[in-house]
Amino acid sequence: MARQFRIGLLPAFMIVIIAACGGGTATQAPAGATSGTNPTSAPGEPTEGATQPAAATVGPVATPGGGTAVEACGLITGAEAAAALGTAELTSVGGAVGPQTYCDYRTASGDAVFTTYMQPGAEQLWGVFESSLTTDPVSGIGDKAMFEPSTKILFVLKNGTFFNVYVATVGLSEAEALEQAKKLAQVMVGRV
Repeated sequence: MARQFRIGLLPAFMIVIIAACGGGTATQAPAGATSGTNPTSAPGEPTEGATQPAAATVGPVATPGGGTAVEACGLITGAEAAAALGTAELTSVGGAVGPQTYCDYRTASGDAVFTTYMQPGAEQLWGVFESSLTTDPVSGIGDKAMFEPSTKILFVLKNGTFFNVYVATVGLSEAEALEQAKKLAQVMVGRV
């Protein structure tokens, strides 16, 4: 079985991008969020001053426009993620950084399996990624999708909402990482 590692640099990278796009400060809470810390965070993940949604592991909640997820942990359940990846059920822990929510999915032993970030109204953020990253277009997922081979992150835009999928399994080739991310994204895109 492939080894896992804790996700550390990705959240910091996303904070920089949010700030560059005028997404607010890292301590600014979206409506309904409460201030707190994330005791299970890996080095580099938001802790001090980060906000967490009132119920980080809640399932989908109906929203205007036909989608169901209001935060990243609502895009896919641990059971759905496990079925897509062929693993034991995963637990999810989420929070918020400015207007963007994140969700880590982990094994029972705490190893990171994948993480996702979600932000509504993110056409500007999408444009920044599209113009500044070296990506390959991916068809058949959302309104637009692209894969960055160097980081193995799948970026998806659907109904003005941006989300990404980063599979944290060490040793995956670019093609394997893309296939796993696509399996997850196929479920997630239905909730945006």
